[in-house]
Amino acid sequence: MALALPVFPPFSIHESAADQRWKKWTKRLQNLLVGMNIKDKVRQRALLLHYAGAEVNDIFDTLQDTVEDYDTALRKLTEYFAPKKNVEYEIYKFRQAKQETDETIVAFHTKLRQLSVNCEFNDDNREVKSQIVQGCSSSRLRRKALREDMTLEQLLSSARALELSEKQANKIEHKDEKLETNALHKKRNFRKNQPRYLQQQEKRPEQRVNRNNKCRNCGGEFPHRGKCPAEGKSCNFCKKLNHFEKMCRSKRNANTKRSVNRLENSDFENNFECQSKIDSSS
Repeated sequence: MALALPVFPPFSIHESAADQRWKKWTKRLQNLLVGMNIKDKVRQRALLLHYAGAEVNDIFDTLQDTVEDYDTALRKLTEYFAPKKNVEYEIYKFRQAKQETDETIVAFHTKLRQLSVNCEFNDDNREVKSQIVQGCSSSRLRRKALREDMTLEQLLSSARALELSEKQANKIEHKDEKLETNALHKKRNFRKNQPRYLQQQEKRPEQRVNRNNKCRNCGGEFPHRGKCPAEGKSCNFCKKLNHFEKMCRSKRNANTKRSVNRLENSDFENNFECQSKIDSSS
């Protein structure tokens, strides 16, 4: 009876970051072999090549000293896909890592973990924690880490709590801003729908009412309960709209001008009379 093998994806040699992907792929394959309870090294080697796919098999055929052993075959393929790294350069890349905009602290931590694989640190947790403090985007988290003695897990817990509080605060503040903006738009739309004379009165609040609380357009009490009686009416004096003759500013200006002219004429007559008397007495 043939053994039914479980489905397992082959390894792609054409995608980028082959070294990292090969490590992940072989780790998952090892879990599969443990789950299938396959301990024989020859069978493990056969399944490694079977699941890896035709392209990996072609590469494997070019390698030297592969023998009939799983560990040797895995080591040879690992050397091919993950050649020896420049540790100093890997450390440099690790030190340059910064938390990107919109990148969560969990994602940043995962990225640092992946970068630390080839750095050969003595204490990965210590180095990852140090880089989070230096490269995180939250100044509040950085100050807290410098102020308090925390483990990596405590630092990550504090970071997640800060992210959650910032997210909640932004939602509340954005909601308040939206309500304020909507209220402003409603007020502007209300003003646009008002009659023009009321818009002008709102623009000049100091001229909205006179000392006797009378409307400057109709002469009645102000503010009106409804629309102004003079709205749409033509002035009998200047023929302009939206005010009565008794409140016509043009008429008041004309009356004022006539009064000034009469006063000037009166002064001229008085001066002339006085001058005549002086001349006659001399």
